[in-house]
Amino acid sequence: SPRLTAYKMAGLALALVVIVAFQVVSSETSKCGHGRWGGSARAEVNGLRIHDLQEQLTALQEVVEHRKEIGQKKIHELNELEDRVHDLEGTGCPKGHFACGGDTKKCLVKTMVCDHEVDCDNGADESEENCFDIAHAGAVLEGDIYGEHCSPHSNPTHIKIAITGEKRLSWFPSVEDITAHIDINYADGHAMSDTFHGKYFFGTHSLVIYHGEGHRAIDIVCKFKHGKDDHCFAEFVREDDLEVCGRAVLHAH
Repeated sequence: SPRLTAYKMAGLALALVVIVAFQVVSSETSKCGHGRWGGSARAEVNGLRIHDLQEQLTALQEVVEHRKEIGQKKIHELNELEDRVHDLEGTGCPKGHFACGGDTKKCLVKTMVCDHEVDCDNGADESEENCFDIAHAGAVLEGDIYGEHCSPHSNPTHIKIAITGEKRLSWFPSVEDITAHIDINYADGHAMSDTFHGKYFFGTHSLVIYHGEGHRAIDIVCKFKHGKDDHCFAEFVREDDLEVCGRAVLHAH
């Protein structure tokens, strides 16, 4: 493949640098028998050759890193496309419900999931995969914002959400209270940083952050797909009319 070829070329270039360097050392060691000026000239030529090979090696390393970045971007795009296809296919359950899967096609209200009581015939509602705490303290979600029209002239471009606190009540374990520190960058160069509160719903794998108060409040709703905790699809929602006024794909790291 092109990536393997680039790695092989980089390795070959490095080997050549080592060989030429050895030749320089050998030349310097034996220059007494060939005159001081002759040895100096050979050392200068070999030094130029080493410098040239080092530049070639650096260029190859840059190519490898660039192709690695492209490959990672394509993987993210494929994951997002797969998730959107699954959304179009649907689960067969009403919105906000949990699909047990299997042959029964049973649907549960989201608050019945991860409540320490098995309700699905196959136990899916209490499985470790479904009840893993994605929104735990220390989790960080980050990504670029697109299609935003929530507030006139605001034009946010990038958001970073860091979960700083979590609280899960024993008598209502299907919902977790969270505290998050949010950084937002804007197109004009300024930034906003503040702490907000929200909830994580295990039944729908949804993180909701209440961003502001009153008719101008914008909530952030980020939904993880079943079995995938490395990214979520975020929507910015106006509280007064529930209009989606912006989107982002947030990647966990």
